[in-house]
Amino acid sequence: MALNIASRSAYDSNTQSTLVKRQVEEKVYRLLADIAPFVNLTRMISHQRAAKIQKKTKTKQIINCSNPKFEWLEKDIGTPVAYAKAAYAANVADIVVDEADFFTAGDLIFVVSTGEQMLVTVVTTATKTLTVTRGYGTVAAAAIPDDAKLILLGNCFEEGSAATTPKSFITGEAYNYTQIFKDAVEITRTGKQTDHYGNVQDLQHQRKDVWETFLQARARQYWFGQKRIDTSGTHPKRITGGVNEFLTGGNLQDCTGSFTYSKFMDFAEMLFIHGGSEKTLFVDSELNKAIQMEVLSKCQYQIEGKEEYGIDITKLKVPGGTMKIILDRTLGYFVNNGEGLGFGLELDLIEEMVMEPDTWEENVQLPGVDGKKDQILGEAGLKLRLPKRHGKIIL
Repeated sequence: MALNIASRSAYDSNTQSTLVKRQVEEKVYRLLADIAPFVNLTRMISHQRAAKIQKKTKTKQIINCSNPKFEWLEKDIGTPVAYAKAAYAANVADIVVDEADFFTAGDLIFVVSTGEQMLVTVVTTATKTLTVTRGYGTVAAAAIPDDAKLILLGNCFEEGSAATTPKSFITGEAYNYTQIFKDAVEITRTGKQTDHYGNVQDLQHQRKDVWETFLQARARQYWFGQKRIDTSGTHPKRITGGVNEFLTGGNLQDCTGSFTYSKFMDFAEMLFIHGGSEKTLFVDSELNKAIQMEVLSKCQYQIEGKEEYGIDITKLKVPGGTMKIILDRTLGYFVNNGEGLGFGLELDLIEEMVMEPDTWEENVQLPGVDGKKDQILGEAGLKLRLPKRHGKIIL
């Protein structure tokens, strides 16, 4: 065998680089491991409720749903406020409003912008028209501007009059579906026996990675999923609707292009106008930054941030109650650069409905496969009651 003689020079670290031992830290650092606080917080609260019902101090798993379509009842008795859909002169008797169902003949209406009091004589709900007697008080009739705020004061009747037109309130039926979520890890026998830095061939190590992505997928679904049932296949396939789908009413604060302290307080007031004393605002990083700059720096009632359920929370005293602020990086996926997004929620009205708790199933590989495959499976959906008590804010 020929001699392998190196050149006559100093031996250095590159002389036989293939034989140099690598310096590799065993710890594996994970990126974005904490981006699902909404799911975590909702789940923790659901566990607490389940433990209370079961009269236990705590419970790790819950099953609180026995039908993949879960339903609940809601009733909205309305608010004594309407808005004019156009401008009306002082002699016009037919006023079209955004919502007429709350009014009936005999009601008195106050026009906020002019101070005029009007008497309702006829309500035509099909066209959302109120026929009124103008200037029915001490203030004379005046022009009503477009989008004028009209307040129901009360009603009045003459002596000996018959019973008034009755009101009835229809109970609404809301629903959502549970969704089957799955993910898996797999390793060949040879892959498991081969040594790797960081023990990445260890199935438990891989489970942790997949669990995080599994949880992140659940978070994205709970924010922006659209409910659906597909019966075109052999078996039904269901999708659970998320928060964004429930908030289809007027509970949106649009701050596109201009976010101010005043607009944030308007949003806070809107969140509490239908009730509740505590709301939780989940924000993306852009909205979180805007709040830090425009709100926290000017708010005299800031409550120091603290940690609950392992989540950093800032509390503010705002018009109507207390608002918790939580950074949820998941929301950042749903906006473009420079835009911001947040959802103000009343967590007491939100629940995760679980048919199958998230569970690892081992050895789900096909017979004869030279390796091992584990699967995580869960079936759950989101319940959000009374959408008007929640809100959305965008930048």
